[in-house]
Amino acid sequence: MTHWGEWTLLLDQDSIWAASWVCALIGVVFGVFPAIKASKLDPMEALTIE
Repeated sequence: MTHWGEWTLLLDQDSIWAASWVCALIGVVFGVFPAIKASKLDPMEALTIE
């Protein structure tokens, strides 16, 4: 338990683990899946689209 001014902040270990797993899942979804999609493209074709 931590006091911050008049506020009391209470973090339990389960909340920290849950937040860590959610952040890891978001990182995988928004990082790995676009990378897999990009790896299937032909580099020259991808550059000519821009």
